[in-house]
Amino acid sequence: MIQAKELRTGSFIQTPRGIKCIDEIGFKVTKENQKDYYCTFRDLNEGYFLSHCEPVELTEEILLKCGFYYDTDYLTFCIPTCTIQLDDYGSEGYMCIIFGEDLYLINNLHQLQNLYWCLCGKELNIEL
Repeated sequence: MIQAKELRTGSFIQTPRGIKCIDEIGFKVTKENQKDYYCTFRDLNEGYFLSHCEPVELTEEILLKCGFYYDTDYLTFCIPTCTIQLDDYGSEGYMCIIFGEDLYLINNLHQLQNLYWCLCGKELNIEL
């Protein structure tokens, strides 16, 4: 389950129609007359309740689509400001190093997007 507080416009999440980029997040009343987070997406004419969506797990394929390259010497994925080592730290996530100093453990694409935005001041270029 994704926490709404982790998402923002531009976050990529898994919807029933595939991986999509969030255009807007808000509340909508469900059939059961309950309020739930509802997202609309770029390039999609319909939205989904957040409860019907999942995070996008970080994989080699996803990192390559985010502009990372694989460094065979260090067995890491790199872009100029960020290095990710896809060693599984159990439920803790994957090790992400930003600017060669700060260590963060992350699991999902939207977490990487948020971390990159906060620490680098710009969006991560993602071509899915």
